[in-house]
Amino acid sequence: MSYSSGSIESNRSFLYGKFEAKATYHYGGQFWPAFWLYGNGGGNAQVCEIDMLEVFSDDARYSVHYKDRIPGEWTLRPANYFPFFYETSYVYTMIWTPYKIEFYLNNILVNTVYHYNINGSNITNCSGNSATVANENNWLYPVPTNIILNFALNNVDCPGFPDPYLPNCFEVDYVKVWQRVPDFEISGAETLPFGNTSSKIFSVPFIEGASYSWSIPNGWSGNSSTNEITVHPNGANGGTITATLTFVDGQQISRSKEITVTNVPELSGPSLVCYSGSSFRVSNLPSGSTVSWKSSSNLTRVSSSYANPCVFRANSSGSGWVEASVSVSGGTPIPLGKKTVWVGSPKKPYNIYFYPYSPV
Repeated sequence: MSYSSGSIESNRSFLYGKFEAKATYHYGGQFWPAFWLYGNGGGNAQVCEIDMLEVFSDDARYSVHYKDRIPGEWTLRPANYFPFFYETSYVYTMIWTPYKIEFYLNNILVNTVYHYNINGSNITNCSGNSATVANENNWLYPVPTNIILNFALNNVDCPGFPDPYLPNCFEVDYVKVWQRVPDFEISGAETLPFGNTSSKIFSVPFIEGASYSWSIPNGWSGNSSTNEITVHPNGANGGTITATLTFVDGQQISRSKEITVTNVPELSGPSLVCYSGSSFRVSNLPSGSTVSWKSSSNLTRVSSSYANPCVFRANSSGSGWVEASVSVSGGTPIPLGKKTVWVGSPKKPYNIYFYPYSPV
């Protein structure tokens, strides 16, 4: 007689995190329900299997499998058994880090498997000098794994399938996964010299399951939906570049980096331009740069358009402005901003008169 069984596998993989399912198993000794992780990174030893729940006959257990460095050899870390009752919902939880695996039943810690030991003592982390002297226990190969839920038939350990227990099912209320987002910063240049418009790359670590968006300083160009962005500065201003990571549950994490433009040229000159003329200068010019000038219509440029300093004289009176732009190595001229001036004869002061107050 033929039977059908079921299996569900996640459509993405996970490396480390907290994994949890709430499930109910109904009686039937020849069934084989399981909640587990499995990954194969290629090669004989690059295999990872963690069983958060596996029912054999009347035993419910959790265990860690790995392949020895000897090709083809499988090893099972000693299996541990849950107190287990049919027809009852349980919450099965496993927390997997690079240093240890913790198994929980209904939020109660039931066992811990450690990755490293020092002089025979298990350690919970491997920071500082400890990492250089830690001995590695037999351990999983750290490859991304998929979540698998299955309800199979076990004719190997329990031959002879009993029809009275059909139909049957493995009821799963939910499966949840949490992954700790590592602390990270945006990598890339923090300063750019004035006039530099060559492309720059900024990036954040790749975190599986996250989507990425970027914002860049005003006047810059570039766009990306990955963990890396190539931008083209405008050469004039810096600003803030921000990476935002959005996770499947809608939570967002943002990181920002301030970009500063250095060696910015400075425009200087008087605040009054007379009919006899006044001089304006751009200082702190990058090597190989040229200066061009603009002004309001009530000013006449006396010097050549690329002179530095450059002389302007008034042709009428009133408010005006002078603007200098700098071109670095023949690039697009970058305006330095307008300097507001008074043009022509100086402003006359106002005369203010005070009269004695005489009450009526």
